[in-house]
Amino acid sequence: MLSSNVWTIFSLYPVLLTASDSPPAIFADSGNVITVSAINPVTGPGARPESWASYTIGGLEVPVLFDAVGEALYTLCAFMAVGALGYARKRWRASRPSKEASPKAKDKLSSIYSKDAQEGSLQETTDVPQMASTPMRIRRTAETDMLASAVRAGKSASLPSLLDTARERVLAAGLTEDLEWQEAEHLLSALRACASLHCFREALTAYDHVSTRIGAGDATIWSLLLYSAVGAGDFRRCKDFFKKLCVLQAPSGQDFVNMVRYYSHRHDQKGLSVMLEELTQIGFKLEAVDRNRALAACTSNNAMDLAEILIRHEGFFVAMDTVAYNTIMKAHAQAGKPELCLAIFEQMQRSGLTPSEMSFGILLDACIDARHFDGAKEAFEKIRKCGLAPNVVHYTTLMKGLVNAGRLDDATDVLGEMLQSSTTKPDLVAFSTMVKAYSDRGSVRGAVRILEQMLGSGVTPDSIIFNIVLTGCCVRSMESSQVLHVLTWLVRHGLEPSTTTLSILMKALAKSESFEAAIQFLKDCPQRLNLTPESRIYAQLAQACSKAGYSQRALEVYEAMAEAVFQGEVNVDEPTNLRLNRLCNSCGFHTEAAELYAKIAACRRKTVRPSPRPTGMSIKEKKRS
Repeated sequence: MLSSNVWTIFSLYPVLLTASDSPPAIFADSGNVITVSAINPVTGPGARPESWASYTIGGLEVPVLFDAVGEALYTLCAFMAVGALGYARKRWRASRPSKEASPKAKDKLSSIYSKDAQEGSLQETTDVPQMASTPMRIRRTAETDMLASAVRAGKSASLPSLLDTARERVLAAGLTEDLEWQEAEHLLSALRACASLHCFREALTAYDHVSTRIGAGDATIWSLLLYSAVGAGDFRRCKDFFKKLCVLQAPSGQDFVNMVRYYSHRHDQKGLSVMLEELTQIGFKLEAVDRNRALAACTSNNAMDLAEILIRHEGFFVAMDTVAYNTIMKAHAQAGKPELCLAIFEQMQRSGLTPSEMSFGILLDACIDARHFDGAKEAFEKIRKCGLAPNVVHYTTLMKGLVNAGRLDDATDVLGEMLQSSTTKPDLVAFSTMVKAYSDRGSVRGAVRILEQMLGSGVTPDSIIFNIVLTGCCVRSMESSQVLHVLTWLVRHGLEPSTTTLSILMKALAKSESFEAAIQFLKDCPQRLNLTPESRIYAQLAQACSKAGYSQRALEVYEAMAEAVFQGEVNVDEPTNLRLNRLCNSCGFHTEAAELYAKIAACRRKTVRPSPRPTGMSIKEKKRS
């Protein structure tokens, strides 16, 4: 009675706000007549007029608050009502069933997978549970959030124990109704988190732990398990997961791709053909993107026979597009079959499709890798006939192929065509390809000419290209003056000499046995190049002198290094000093080698001194203080 009167007061609150100065009023509430009249207004010293009043409702005198507190209570009740409506709407939406397969498709799937088909078909097993009445829509709860968070935190290996803990909490809360459904929700949350992080083996382990506790499961669970089995390489379980999925609903495009991966891994042509026919019977539709992914799965497993089955099947496929043809072409190119790659290319043209730049790139790579250079030039002409302009990658690919074939003049002509083009200018990779081609053949003049064209085109060479040009001096014997002239030209055009540059230079001078010029250059290097040679450069030159039979020159290199150490220009470590000492000893210069070794060792002792021990207090005394 009291609670009913309180709610009545709140329902009549807008009227009561103005009732203090009004005569008694009568209202009807649930068939009862309620008399509301103001009595006992608050008066007296210090009292706020008409702040409080008493009202008689159903014979009960109730004080009513008219100030801000009463208004706040009324607002709170309004918010509570809105919240209750929102909660009820959320519960209603959560209880709605998700989209499922049509009844006709379900009947066909059930009949297909329950019959005894021939070997290799998708047969139903006796342990497949009955089809769930409605597909599962995962409900976000504290348990599902906890499981997903644990997987994201790297605890996917602990999923079996975490699933058991979630089950125990559900039982402790007394929520035993639909326990299988709740455990399936927990597993589904864990599987989704594992799939997003590619924890495939952990997902399969979690399923094995609760497989007997989830009942019929859900189509999404079997789809995720199929994906996990393929990702983990556990292909023996794919067929069973796919069967259980198809009993509940029609497979998706992703499920189809995963099954193609399974069959391509086993190279099972018969199994793939049977699956295609069965899916055709239920009206399965496949998007072009999933078809292309399935083709890529076949080519990655070198199952071109299965790819041909997918191409020839016309039950539910869309027409082949450029991406699909490119996928098949690339597979033939990687297999070293340019003739098949060219046949697919021509088939694509006959179908009315326009080849893309990637199509020509794949065809060029196939011809180059197979050293079919006439075919590469023919592919280049096809690019022009199709109205496409060859890009830098096409030109560079053709140049590399011609260089590898020893057709340097043809490669140079391709570079000249690029230079004359207004849209396709050679880049750093194209120029470096030709510079290296000339340098590897010892044609320093040709390498310098390409480098001049590079500078004239506004492309800035890096230190690697400069050093490649200098490496060309090491292929054939050249006069020391010519080698030094090339170095001077390179420095003038932007080369910043480094230890690598000095090493190449010593090798080039040793090629022509110009050891005297090499020793003198090392002495003058700090002034000429503003670069101090490292000790390993001296060791390299001394070794070259000894190998060529110039023992006296090897000793001179050791003396030049000792002088540089004495002047403080070079730091020599003990292994390098010992190496040159042994080298000169092997050449018969025992006394000189011993003196030079001692001289360098003495300079090292002066340079590398141990830190002086603090005077005054000892270390222990300092610690105590």
